[in-house]
Amino acid sequence: ALFYAQLPSDEFPTHTAVVEMLQYSPLSSHPVEEIQSMATKLRGWCSDGEHGPLFDGHTNIDLNSRVLHFELGKIGQGNEQLKAMAAFLISLYGRQRVINMPRGSRKMVVFEEVAQFLKVAGAGGIVEEFYAQLGKFSCVVMAITQQFGQLQRASEAGLRVILGNTKAFFLLRQGDRVDLDDLGDRITPPLSPAMRETVMRFPAPTSLPPNERHSRALFHLTSGERPISGELRVFTNSALTYVTSSTGADFEKRRQALGGARGDTYVKRVLEEVGMEPF
Repeated sequence: ALFYAQLPSDEFPTHTAVVEMLQYSPLSSHPVEEIQSMATKLRGWCSDGEHGPLFDGHTNIDLNSRVLHFELGKIGQGNEQLKAMAAFLISLYGRQRVINMPRGSRKMVVFEEVAQFLKVAGAGGIVEEFYAQLGKFSCVVMAITQQFGQLQRASEAGLRVILGNTKAFFLLRQGDRVDLDDLGDRITPPLSPAMRETVMRFPAPTSLPPNERHSRALFHLTSGERPISGELRVFTNSALTYVTSSTGADFEKRRQALGGARGDTYVKRVLEEVGMEPF
């Protein structure tokens, strides 16, 4: 173990080396058919296999930037094996990144479209660990879903973990009163009827005049002696509009302009595109 700890990352044993050892130089005491079967199943995860670039060889992505973004949406819907392995890597690297940072520094982990993530094998355990363990490392964990019903259908166990460890809720405009009532009833203590009505009456940002355009949200805090609720208004700026626009033309223009920029570089490029000074 001490020997391997001193090796640079590009000299560590690789998955391909293990597979080749199984194929071409197994020990005489090993059952040949069983070893060959194992090597065949593992071959697809080598660097020249279907999934290999993500899992074989030394790490070539910088995980020390200010912002880390892991995207699972481009993995095919039917490729459950790859989704499960990618989720495992995300939990491994994400958790280590949080733990290795100074304990007093503030961090945040965001599960975007958490209902879809919970459908992946093993994802429930990942979300549960992040919610239950990372708070002691000054890390805020946030889960985002478009509809509460999606989260209920994805994983009841995952839902209980999320609700049981959440002290603050941000509720955006809702068009489904039944869905809102399901969430309001599950919050402890339940969301008041007045607050539910407030959420249902939020205007759509596109219905507001351009110079007054904003998004509204209900902030609901359950910690303390009694719940605290209040309305938030988020007014947009050019950078926020640039990164959140989802029209086809804007998406393609943004993709071409930003290329493969990630982390701090992505933020810098966005500000350059909209003519804003770095903050």
